Amino acid sequence: MITTENDLKPVDPEIKKARTSVPILDALARRWSTRGFDPERRISTAQLTAVAEAARWAPSANNNQPWRYIFIDREAESRPVAERALKRGNIWAKRANYLIIALYRETFDKHDKTNPLAGLELGLSLSNLMNQATAEGLAVHPMAGFEEKVLLAGLKVPADYRIPVMLALGHYHPTRDLKDWQIESEHKIRERRPLSVMVNFRGQFSDEF
Repeated sequence: MITTENDLKPVDPEIKKARTSVPILDALARRWSTRGFDPERRISTAQLTAVAEAARWAPSANNNQPWRYIFIDREAESRPVAERALKRGNIWAKRANYLIIALYRETFDKHDKTNPLAGLELGLSLSNLMNQATAEGLAVHPMAGFEEKVLLAGLKVPADYRIPVMLALGHYHPTRDLKDWQIESEHKIRERRPLSVMVNFRGQFSDEF
């Protein structure tokens, strides 16, 4: 086990709150990706349903809604498949109450043509899900570090679906079961590039992007 000055010290929520130039929605400001989860504390049915409903109500072209989610709790028969898919750097996610498999269908429902926006639309749905989870007082962390082939085969997913993201969902709890740099990251102030290098309000492309 590792020991640091922050060992098992809970993260101050105000440290993780986004520093914005103007006020934004509280859930947006307070969402952050912790690696510390309480494996014992359960998520209520109301909370879980709210998270799923928020994901359901994302926009999509022609209302195609290509996203699908598989919620896998710690007692589910498919939990070993989900945990086996995690890469070494994301082993901490095993402590989460739920591992969520986020999928999108590559073709439209009404015909077999490729939907070039499906990945983007899943992203919009994921944003809703994560922000609702934050509003519910839950912790959520999206992950790309997993073996998609393990999930596709183990969950018997049809060939026209992709799995670009997994999420850990649960209640926050500090844990020793992290590397030094991961514990340090838990307590760091969140940062983003300034608006001036990301957004142009003058209606033109800028070399400063």
